[in-house]
Amino acid sequence: MCKVDNGILIILVFGLLLLIKFGLKSGINRINRNLTGAYGEWKVKSGLKRLGDCNYKILNDVLIQNNNYSSQLDHIVVSSYGIFVVETKNFKGWIFGHEKSEYWTHTIFRRKYQFRNPVKQVWGHINSLKRILNKFPSVPYYPIVVFVGSGKLKGITSNVPVISDNKLIRYIQNNSMDEVLSADEVEEIVNIISSSNLINNRLSIKEHIAKANANKSHRNAPKICTSCGGRLIIKNGKFGPFYGCSNYPSCKFTQTFK
Repeated sequence: MCKVDNGILIILVFGLLLLIKFGLKSGINRINRNLTGAYGEWKVKSGLKRLGDCNYKILNDVLIQNNNYSSQLDHIVVSSYGIFVVETKNFKGWIFGHEKSEYWTHTIFRRKYQFRNPVKQVWGHINSLKRILNKFPSVPYYPIVVFVGSGKLKGITSNVPVISDNKLIRYIQNNSMDEVLSADEVEEIVNIISSSNLINNRLSIKEHIAKANANKSHRNAPKICTSCGGRLIIKNGKFGPFYGCSNYPSCKFTQTFK
């Protein structure tokens, strides 16, 4: 019977332990992200109940098909004053962003992480709603981005309100001035959205997740410096974040942060 070299055996065991460690770490990180997002949505959902059912109809976690892609809306508040569309985020650290950028950044202990621009996301959700609510072309829409948790909003440039969750109810109430929809119209809008909601269709949910993961893989692809072939990394400058070459100072190539 062949003997296995002790050195090879140690390497194999060590490699297996590394795979288990990083596999578990990756799984735990993924679970933590999902729990963090779910907690943020739950907190906003609970807070919206304070508006009451008389004047406001609240729909949570709505999935709408929009041509070749789908929109997952965290919260929709339908009222006689218009439709409030809420995009919820839950991040720690300092948060930076511009309404026209493709990505925003949250910084924790000098480490920078990107996430999709929530302002663009909420406008995409509104466009999806307009498509299914084309019977109501004049209804006003109110996009709102809400951050839950300990994150601090720093250097946010946006005409769309980007606020903490404790300011959400007050914002909605302050914009509930002129009635533009009757009670019957509000009910009809709620019914249209509910009937268009694909959240109970498992196949649609799987397709939505697959497309979202494909888009995420494309977004997470490393950016390459066109000057030297190095990797572009996010840096903070006097006028906000930008992409700089990892080979700085030998390469001073920069690119606008989008």
